[in-house]
Amino acid sequence: MKTVEIFNYESMQKFYLSSEVIEDQRPHIGLPGSSTDLRPPFEKITPGFIPVFNGEDWNIVPDTFWRPNQVEVNYDAGRKQESYSPLSLSLCSHHFIGYPTMQMLCNPFLVTQAIDQRVLVINKKLNLILELHKAAFSAEHNRTSPDLLSVASPNTTPSKIYEYKLESESMIYLMRRILDSLVQLTFLLTNHAKFEETKIITHGEIGRFVDIELATSDMERIIIGDDADYQKDPTNFLRIFNDLFNSFKHSLMHDESYLLMCPDIPSITSYQAKRNNHNNEIIYHNHNLYHLMMGFEDNVLRILSNQKIYKSKKREFE
Repeated sequence: MKTVEIFNYESMQKFYLSSEVIEDQRPHIGLPGSSTDLRPPFEKITPGFIPVFNGEDWNIVPDTFWRPNQVEVNYDAGRKQESYSPLSLSLCSHHFIGYPTMQMLCNPFLVTQAIDQRVLVINKKLNLILELHKAAFSAEHNRTSPDLLSVASPNTTPSKIYEYKLESESMIYLMRRILDSLVQLTFLLTNHAKFEETKIITHGEIGRFVDIELATSDMERIIIGDDADYQKDPTNFLRIFNDLFNSFKHSLMHDESYLLMCPDIPSITSYQAKRNNHNNEIIYHNHNLYHLMMGFEDNVLRILSNQKIYKSKKREFE
């Protein structure tokens, strides 16, 4: 196989980015976009300067170009991928406790029933996502945009890559809905008298807890754990998952990640700038889907277990 060293440059401003050795396909399809096989004059470059491609050659100019500051985040569940098994919850006391009621508003049993059913849908979606991941790399389905000549046709289908990505996003939404439901049930469990007085659930989503380092209330002890009785999560799942979910909701850059796929392992990818300030670190989320599934399941079971610990302790003092 014949190879060639190419030099990549930024597509708009043309400044040098990187080099790599690739298979030489110039007789057929040429070089990749925004690249050349013409070597920059690295020996002539002094600190503070950079090569810029002018279409025929490289110019050496002052390096005043803005670049995003990117960091990659990979979630690790703390155990091997092979240890994953689908979560199965029980509506009996084995998993869920009896939660205080929201009189004339909501029956908590229906919430736990919905959690149970969402878990089953997540498990079903995983199988579909695995099939779509395999199909996305097949020659039959590897297009990345719809057939423009048949957009109006009722038989038009999305590309497998986009279908894979969108099904993955819907799975993440279901996970988030379950975690937020557990947060609200925990609020009712630990602050029911306050709710009865105000009719307000003041802590309704996991984002309220990701920056807390030391739990000081019963609710915080249940959600994030402590160093005594309540289980903690050493993998930092809630923070990473909260950032990932927010990148889906708020970041235009998320769509930049749609063509980023690992052929061997299904992954969840996204780009995020906190508060959409792109001078901040650009977070490249690149997570093994199995590890996200394990982190989600571990934390659901951990929070449910902590709820039972709280209720047991409460009985001791009644």
